[in-house]
Amino acid sequence: MANQTYALVITGNSAGQFCQNIFHFRMDDDGFANRLLAAKGLIDGFLADGKEVAFLEMVPSAYQMMSIKARRVTNGGGPEWIDTSVASTPGAGGAGLQMSGAGPVILWFTDGGPRRVGKTFLPGIANSNINGGEIEAAFLATLNDEAETFRSPFTAVGGTTPTCTMVIPRTGDPATRSIVTANLVSKDLGVQRRRQLPV
Repeated sequence: MANQTYALVITGNSAGQFCQNIFHFRMDDDGFANRLLAAKGLIDGFLADGKEVAFLEMVPSAYQMMSIKARRVTNGGGPEWIDTSVASTPGAGGAGLQMSGAGPVILWFTDGGPRRVGKTFLPGIANSNINGGEIEAAFLATLNDEAETFRSPFTAVGGTTPTCTMVIPRTGDPATRSIVTANLVSKDLGVQRRRQLPV
């Protein structure tokens, strides 16, 4: 077994704001000819399982997915595979955009205990899905359902068709990781304070 951790990056445009969401998946990449093909197999499996659809259900129509890229980050790392077949695909989580700097936050709970929690900031929320600074109950339920779909294991395409499991790597040592076992979306919006210019 050659279980390795791969970073998968979803790049998007939220009403003109460049944004990225980074996730990590663990899989046995022994059956692939090289690390580049393993990264491709991860993305192909991700798309075949409809994970990008689950993500798009959580973001408003003002968001457009631009690309998905992946690369191995453990044991020497590896080259990056970029898939642009998703380019210009809009979000499906309501129309309009309340603001680009505030959005839902997903908490990812792991088998590593309460101190091993991951967070994902979703880029924006539709006007109709927020009321008084809180996420509407119906959309909150949708977010939790789609997050659960997103985190569920899937099968990579190619190699020995390994299972890809969402993980939270430890800072400074991505080889040490905790498997994501549950999720919860906060009813309060998170605020993204850091901005990054496109490069």
